[in-house]
Amino acid sequence: FAAEIEEHPLLVYHSALPFSPRNSLTYKRFYDHKSYAKVTGLQDSWSPILLRLTGHQYLVQSVAFSPDGTHIVSGSSDETICAQVLPPIRGHRGYVRSVAFSPDGAHIVSGSDDKTIRVWDTSTG
Repeated sequence: FAAEIEEHPLLVYHSALPFSPRNSLTYKRFYDHKSYAKVTGLQDSWSPILLRLTGHQYLVQSVAFSPDGTHIVSGSSDETICAQVLPPIRGHRGYVRSVAFSPDGAHIVSGSDDKTIRVWDTSTG
């Protein structure tokens, strides 16, 4: 949002800043209690909603959430599939371009440059 912030910096002060967590550097540095109406329900710090998953050696081509939203699967140019609870799944002989979960979350399907589609068991890989 850099372009919007540069063009309209005061909008940030009146929209996003009042909702920054109280212990954030942004809130402490820029929030002026006299300039804003009382905002309730603020968090003390940023919630840990970001997650960094590692395991691929090359470019990630595809990512998907499980149907229940508790797991992530990814496919990569390193010819592997990574899921949170399994070691890297190997079997394709080309870039893994697409991954998805089955509706029940029991299987992962992958499509690759090796011209194959494979179905994997999420409990065993």
